[in-house]
Amino acid sequence: MGINLIRDIVLQRFAESAKRMAVGAETLVATYGDEALDGRQAFQADILAMRCELGTLSESYKHVLRDAPDAVAALTPELREQMQVAVRAAEAASDTWHEHRGASSVAPFAALADAATGVAEIVSSGAAFARPVRVVVGGEGPAGLATANLLRESGADVQLMAPVGQARNGSVMIDRRGWGVLERAGGAKVVAEAPVDHTGNFKMASLPWLERELGTRAKELGIRRQPFAVADVEQLDDGVRVHVADPRAGGGVTTIDADWYIDATGGSSPISKSNTFGRELFEGSYGALPSERTFIAASAKAVEGRGLGWTAKDGTFAINDVREGVLTAYRGLDEVDKGMTVTAEQATQLLRTLEVDPSTMIGTPWSFTAQQTLARSAGQGRVLIVGDGAGTVMPVQQAGVFLALTDAERAAKTVIGARNATREAIDDAVRAFDAESRQASTGAVAGPVPDSGHGVMRGAGPHGLEQIAEDAGDAATAATEQATRAHDEQTRMMHRVFLA
Repeated sequence: MGINLIRDIVLQRFAESAKRMAVGAETLVATYGDEALDGRQAFQADILAMRCELGTLSESYKHVLRDAPDAVAALTPELREQMQVAVRAAEAASDTWHEHRGASSVAPFAALADAATGVAEIVSSGAAFARPVRVVVGGEGPAGLATANLLRESGADVQLMAPVGQARNGSVMIDRRGWGVLERAGGAKVVAEAPVDHTGNFKMASLPWLERELGTRAKELGIRRQPFAVADVEQLDDGVRVHVADPRAGGGVTTIDADWYIDATGGSSPISKSNTFGRELFEGSYGALPSERTFIAASAKAVEGRGLGWTAKDGTFAINDVREGVLTAYRGLDEVDKGMTVTAEQATQLLRTLEVDPSTMIGTPWSFTAQQTLARSAGQGRVLIVGDGAGTVMPVQQAGVFLALTDAERAAKTVIGARNATREAIDDAVRAFDAESRQASTGAVAGPVPDSGHGVMRGAGPHGLEQIAEDAGDAATAATEQATRAHDEQTRMMHRVFLA
């Protein structure tokens, strides 16, 4: 989006205006030479036309500096410097005009002609943009695909590492706060067509459909997808070296140098399991939910007319995906029992509790143990963690995809915003990312879902939870202040660079 904005507003308008001013100034020099020009009517007419171009040049440049500083960072330093020279030359010519109510010499306009010609030549040579930021993204679930798409849309060179694995099934609820991100990441069709719950705040989509739409957009954007597993990541002075294993070559390891690595593997990669990033069980502000719990589950034919989901008095809940024709029922157990086998009797009781006909059951029931976790850190150096690797929530909350999408956008903005920045500014941006991610993981940044009538924390899902605990709120306030300071410093840095 940023690069398109620059190309449309600055490079086209600025370069075209620069060419016209260069021609106009050269004509003035050739026509009037070093003669005194005060009062010459022909000169007055010629310069009036040039002043219109001056307005176009200055305003287009300043507009983008104000509204899209991240896009300006995509330009080469040479072009940014030459654009500033042209703006200053144009303003000097204008000042001369106002001061003398005309001009006594063509010298300011000759300088403007040179500067404007320099801009036009750089643009026409195709050397307008700096080398795109190179990013390796690990994982191709919703978090990985959304991150890759958003980065590519902003002009980054993206490689997606996605080992071939089993297709994931199931349906998810997507909080209203994530709909806009999903549209921007390539899931507009899901947002438009997915059924919405009775509150109007949650849409339901099957994981295969969601990942298919995001994957289609990744293909359209030309994102390179490699069937590699990330084995290790080295932090370099100015980037990362990603070690990947290629299963097609007997697991041989090769390396890829990049500016950033973003882990969206759900916590399965070695880097996300390291002491720096690894997740820890977390109760925190959720209070009502344990940090670890075993669930039994069963699938059945979707029930028409019952909405997208409901909960029984004992906490058993159903996700009813009528579009896909499948209902999934869950019940949390009082004790953790990893790897337990679910009997037919347990599955039958589970469905009956939700008033679902057991004879419509599909496949074999199963169990899984879910954990509520928080990463020790979501960002260090040039490595960022998004999605489940940054933190997980209980399935009853139905917020995993929403969190993955917001994490993805936060990561993309951090990477693009830090392009061409100083090391100190990049470190500040990563600290801000980490603070915001941890803040989100504790539920402190999520306010009420619009029109829901109740407070919803990170991961609260359609059923809602109590407002966040006071201690989590205090920690989040500190994190917010830190993130705000880092953002303000980045903004000041951009102004120093581009408005000097």
